[in-house]
Amino acid sequence: MWFDTSTGVLFYYLNDEDNTQQWVVVSAGSGDFETLTTLNSSSANWTSTFTTVTANSASWDAHTDPYDDTPVTTLQSASAEWDGTSSVVQTNSATSWDNTANTLNSITTNGATTLNNISVGTITTLHPTAAANDNAATGLQSASIGGRRNTASGVRATTFGGRENTVSGQDSTTVGGNNQKVIGIESEGIGSTNLKLFSKYTSAVGAANSTIGTLSGVDPNPEALYADESFAKHSIILGGENIEIQHAQHAATVGGEANTVETNHHRSVILGGTGITTDAEDTAYVSNLNIKAGFKMPTGAATDYVLTTNASGVGTWQENQTAVTDLAGTYSTSEAAEAVMTNEGFYTWTSSDGDDYRALAFKDSNKVWHLREYINNNRTFIVGDQPGDDFTNPYDANRYLAHCDLGNDGISVIVSIRAGVYQIPFSLRGHPQGDRIFYKPIAGDEPTYPVLEDFSTIASPSRANDLAMLRGKYPVQIEMSTDTNALIAVTNSLIFKDCLIISTNVAPTKEGVMAHESGHADVEGCTFFGWEDGAWSVGGSDVRVTNCTSAWCLVNGFISQTSSHMRAGGRVMVAHSGGMGIQVSENAHASISDIQILAVQKRAVEVRHQSSLGENGTITYNISGCNLSNTESGAIHARRNSYIKISSAVITGHTNNAIGCDANSYIYLTDTPYIDPASGNTDSDIKIDERGHIEVAVANEAAFVSDYTITIGQKVVTPVPPPVGQNSSNRVADEGAYGSIIIS
Repeated sequence: MWFDTSTGVLFYYLNDEDNTQQWVVVSAGSGDFETLTTLNSSSANWTSTFTTVTANSASWDAHTDPYDDTPVTTLQSASAEWDGTSSVVQTNSATSWDNTANTLNSITTNGATTLNNISVGTITTLHPTAAANDNAATGLQSASIGGRRNTASGVRATTFGGRENTVSGQDSTTVGGNNQKVIGIESEGIGSTNLKLFSKYTSAVGAANSTIGTLSGVDPNPEALYADESFAKHSIILGGENIEIQHAQHAATVGGEANTVETNHHRSVILGGTGITTDAEDTAYVSNLNIKAGFKMPTGAATDYVLTTNASGVGTWQENQTAVTDLAGTYSTSEAAEAVMTNEGFYTWTSSDGDDYRALAFKDSNKVWHLREYINNNRTFIVGDQPGDDFTNPYDANRYLAHCDLGNDGISVIVSIRAGVYQIPFSLRGHPQGDRIFYKPIAGDEPTYPVLEDFSTIASPSRANDLAMLRGKYPVQIEMSTDTNALIAVTNSLIFKDCLIISTNVAPTKEGVMAHESGHADVEGCTFFGWEDGAWSVGGSDVRVTNCTSAWCLVNGFISQTSSHMRAGGRVMVAHSGGMGIQVSENAHASISDIQILAVQKRAVEVRHQSSLGENGTITYNISGCNLSNTESGAIHARRNSYIKISSAVITGHTNNAIGCDANSYIYLTDTPYIDPASGNTDSDIKIDERGHIEVAVANEAAFVSDYTITIGQKVVTPVPPPVGQNSSNRVADEGAYGSIIIS
């Protein structure tokens, strides 16, 4: 028990049956004990006057003296609460500490050594293992954070990441990058490599091996010479490599390589490009410019003004001294366009020659000048699909040359065509100087000419097989689906050699080649497949067809008509024609050395209406299958005042007669022909009518008479020797108005 003299209360210390200890007070009125608030070692409450607790106390301090009235002043460290007036606590509650302390000596985890070295006034991050890779921040209030071997030596200079960057300029910065030197004040190098910024207020982003602030290309010595100078202020490099901005203010480059903004070219900009050097201030430079939404230059602009330049290329708007008038519609000839040119000046117009070519002409008081490109040197153009080729299609080359003039007579143009199949939309046309323009396969792509035996037979004709055979022989193939001539020379010339010319039109009405109105076409070595006619010379024109072939044409193989001429120094071949093989008519002429015919529906050769086929020293015929439709007479036929010369003729597979001559025509056979007796001929071998005349020069007249059937008019005749007394071995049959034959 104890008596509290301060309150006059008597306490009794009670140990209950459950071994619970507590203080109890003896009630003055009833004599009973009154329970006192308990404070065990885990108790959360005590009176506010109990302000001191001993360290690690497990319970209240042991007061063995029950009469000790000393106030309890010790609370162990595990107690959860204490009065707010407690102000001093030791570390870990073992002793007290002063909560007024304000110094943080270390930021650690469980006492580990910090990896950061923070100094008052600067911030520097160090390499975790190699001191040689440490950053350095030596300038007042500078910082070098992240990266390695970076140095911030200027006042308030900073580096962030990157490596081996140096910032000596005041208030300047690098971010990322490598070996950036920012020397100028208030300048920035961002993500660049091998960069130097010598002048203040400059920047670079993503550049390489570049500088800003040199004087006419010379670095300052010392490097900080221009650090506080504004020689290149507010200039910037955005990307690019080997870029230099010298002492030029407010300048910029964007991308590009090896470009330079020179000293004093202020406010100039270079966009992309390579090796561009400025030559003026306030100018934008670019290698190529593609303006999508239009062009606008308002300074000096006025209605109908034109953009002109001076010798330096500076453009300005100037009054249009000569207006250009665009003629409406299209015109078939330049003369037709000239007829509507009423005033002097320039005119543009569109030709209606199939390609809608735009032409330019100038009219003065006396004449209209049609402006064309002038070729003054020998040229070779390549047609093909290889890099560097001039054209991708022979049509493009032909269209271009149609609007060019060649120089003096010694100038020529060669259009060399690579192997391939070329689709052409319109005709390949002749040229006024076309005798000096040569279209032909490129060297090494020449064809192998077909022979008669290469084609399908009369018994088993095959258009598809014959076309496949020809494709295999001709590396250069021209195809046309539109119904127009593939090659055409009208009042001009065209030379086109050694190509396969194919019509893919199912019902063609045009020729593979046509010369018209005194035109000239030389198509040596070409084969024409699938046309109405293979080649046609008409209207006083000339076509050369040496080593040419016409195959599977609907009507005729080759035609010379109306005062025209067809020539061939070598063979001419026709296979599977729907009409005749060769036709010469209406004052026309043909001189062909070797004619080879296979499977034509009508006559193999017909010469009529004051026309001729001959003049060559020899003219041989190899005819296998003609008149297959059985609608015509004569494999070779001359009619109406015409002439044919025949040498070494071989005629097989024909119907009706082999050789016919009528209407004042004349045929001269230089030797005995071979006419197959088993060919199915239903008429005589030689037939003459209407004052026709045939002369035969043979070694054995009697044999000729006995071997062949000869009909004059409706009468089969046997030529006989002349009357007795005439010194001649000739055999003659003369039926007057019906005709005659002489065998000598």
